[in-house]
Amino acid sequence: MIPDQNHRIYFFLLILIGVALSLFIASSFVEKSIHTADPLAIKDSVSNSTRFKTTVPFQDSETGKTTPVTSEKPIVNQISAICGGDTQYLYIADSGNQCIQKILPDGTVTARWGGFGIEPGKFNEIKGIAIDRYGDIYVADSGNNRIQKFDTFGRYIMTWGEYGTGPGKFISITALGVGPGSEAGEEYIYVADSGSKKIQVFTTTGTYLTSWGEYGVFNPELIPETLDTLQIITGVSYPASYTPVKPIPNADPMEVDRNFKVLFQKGEYVITIPVNRSYYLGAKQNVDYIPDIGKGSPEYWVNHYISMYQDPVNNDTYDTILNALRGIRDSQSLSEREYIELLVTFIQQLPYKESRDTRYPIEIIHDKEGNSADKALLLLGLLEREGFLSTYIYFPKTGLCGIGIGTDPTYRSSSLAEFSTKDRNKYIFINPNKPTLIGVLDEALTSDDPFLISFSNTTEQGTALYSHINFLDHVVGTYFLLEKRMHYFEEMYTKAKDSKEKKVWQERYDKAYQVYSFIRDHPHDLAGSYTRIENSNVREMEF
Repeated sequence: MIPDQNHRIYFFLLILIGVALSLFIASSFVEKSIHTADPLAIKDSVSNSTRFKTTVPFQDSETGKTTPVTSEKPIVNQISAICGGDTQYLYIADSGNQCIQKILPDGTVTARWGGFGIEPGKFNEIKGIAIDRYGDIYVADSGNNRIQKFDTFGRYIMTWGEYGTGPGKFISITALGVGPGSEAGEEYIYVADSGSKKIQVFTTTGTYLTSWGEYGVFNPELIPETLDTLQIITGVSYPASYTPVKPIPNADPMEVDRNFKVLFQKGEYVITIPVNRSYYLGAKQNVDYIPDIGKGSPEYWVNHYISMYQDPVNNDTYDTILNALRGIRDSQSLSEREYIELLVTFIQQLPYKESRDTRYPIEIIHDKEGNSADKALLLLGLLEREGFLSTYIYFPKTGLCGIGIGTDPTYRSSSLAEFSTKDRNKYIFINPNKPTLIGVLDEALTSDDPFLISFSNTTEQGTALYSHINFLDHVVGTYFLLEKRMHYFEEMYTKAKDSKEKKVWQERYDKAYQVYSFIRDHPHDLAGSYTRIENSNVREMEF
């Protein structure tokens, strides 16, 4: 039977509808497979030899919202690292967008993963990226103090690390790399932690192996064939041109008192120091022969300064200062640690004057002011006369000076500014120029290569070490820890989604700031800072 014309048209329409429905279902399945796949899985831009634009998920670091992004070329904010392996791919670490991008040599993006956060696969300040022989990716997630490992497709594998100074812990990761291990074909992960001044070594599964490194700087011109961190200048000859100070007779008045108000711990003390004006006038007349310490290399002035330091005219000044400070020590029953802090804060609170004029210690007391070189010289004399191993520290780029007090050379601190010498002495830095914590180096000095200079004969040097390093390290370490956490709390506050969450981060910030600001503003009261740290439990605060 032959169907009529209407049946033929109806049958043809049914076929067209069926074909259209099949195409719609197939396209929907493809669309869904592209947009709803695992966010950490790779989205290849080559499929069955047909190129098309890649759709990859991307998490906005500001809003936290994940949205698909279609891009042929990488979209970057702040590139912090890049690496490649044996494969055809390159990996870009974008710390601005907190993500990793996997690209082909022509720049085509084949995968992107990450976003801001603390969860696995999320980042906070990416500082490095490396790839091993198997194509696994290692990311230095510095803000979260950890290393994250992914496979070649960007899928999360594992994490290791936390904040701290012990094995497997980090303070400020700045780089990492994959390098040879102890066995043939073996690879290790090398992590540079600038916060603790060391390199830590791990297996590719995150097992801690070893570490090395300590804080120090060196001047290559002085030590071209050694790895010692610093050069100590000693054994110099005194210049024949130096003339010892001659007291000026018939000074009128012969003696004057100078009063100094000194904040120490919870009190204020008035320290009275008598000044012999015959010695003062003689010293003032003598400084015309002392070279300017600000003229770069210490070879130019060091011999004259050593002669000046060892001049007998200083003995009377040091004796009168120490008699006054010992009086406070005895009346207040201060411990050795507290007495050292009193010596340091007395010098720090003397008015600082930026000047090229060189002053003997007696001039500093009489004039009630001194520059960096003057105050450092005065503090050095006080510490050495009290029997402590000490050294003069000169920073040539800035012309500033400081003092180092000897400490246990085997102690390793990630917080304190320490300098080591090739004779295996270690010194904690003291800034005499202004009230500041012992062991804290000004940022302006961190890039300078200092000279350590011994101003005393070997037989006259003090030998006692500063033995309260754990106490000091705890206070200074907490200071830097709170500084870092406050930045984090502030950042999390700005990213909070509602007022309740903002309140949580504000309260944490306020609690940290109360202790941080006290430590910062009371360098003369380390005992008070220690008490606040312990009573507030800020070190255990959720982070």
